[in-house]
Amino acid sequence: MATLMLALVPLLTAVLAMPVAHASVPALPDSQRLSPVRAALESVIAQADSGDLPADVLVTKVREGLAKGIPAEKILAAVRSLAEGLGKADRLVRASGRGKGSAALLRTMAEGEAAGVDLELTRTMTQSNASESHLVRAVDALTELTLRGYPRRQTAEVVKQVLLSDPMAVPRVVAGLEELRTTAGLSRIDAVDTLGRSLSGGAASLESALTLSLDTAPGRATGAAAKSNTHESARQENSATSRRFRERGGRR
Repeated sequence: MATLMLALVPLLTAVLAMPVAHASVPALPDSQRLSPVRAALESVIAQADSGDLPADVLVTKVREGLAKGIPAEKILAAVRSLAEGLGKADRLVRASGRGKGSAALLRTMAEGEAAGVDLELTRTMTQSNASESHLVRAVDALTELTLRGYPRRQTAEVVKQVLLSDPMAVPRVVAGLEELRTTAGLSRIDAVDTLGRSLSGGAASLESALTLSLDTAPGRATGAAAKSNTHESARQENSATSRRFRERGGRR
């Protein structure tokens, strides 16, 4: 018996030393349209899975492409780009000391980069004590404002200020800036700078900063009318933001 146990020691040692494989790699949809690129897609997804990235996010991207009737080659290109973005986001989040980020956070950051967001501008956000759900919303707001043509660096600073001082108000940043810009007749860069000054000047919340900005900006609407318009625009933008999060499977 003792001889048998001694003989098994090298085998057990070798088994324990083997790398632990992931339980399973997410499967692609069973669609003939993917036939020309299936092998390439499986390779990208397997590589992401082995790198501890949320491979299911890539499979979701494939499903979205199929539902929209996008050609297989373009689906493959989009999945490759998203995988690269997930990798960049993962490295940044881990470097910030947060550890492994959720699929919702990594996807939001990756999609932000694809929309033109410089992920380096989110570094101080990820290094903060903000909750992950608030961080997801902050990156989402920054992405939306980038798509609308707001200056990236100044906008990232304003979003960060709101994230740190009034995190529950982050979903209202987009509507607030748009209302400030249109009501006061400001350019996008002037709107961001005006709100940034109000936040830095001691405003206790985003709402008070917007009120101060509307009161001090030239060409503003007066008092109650400006405030009412801002609240209505914010309500509509909050509803749109909530829909986007549900579509992405992000956490509220």
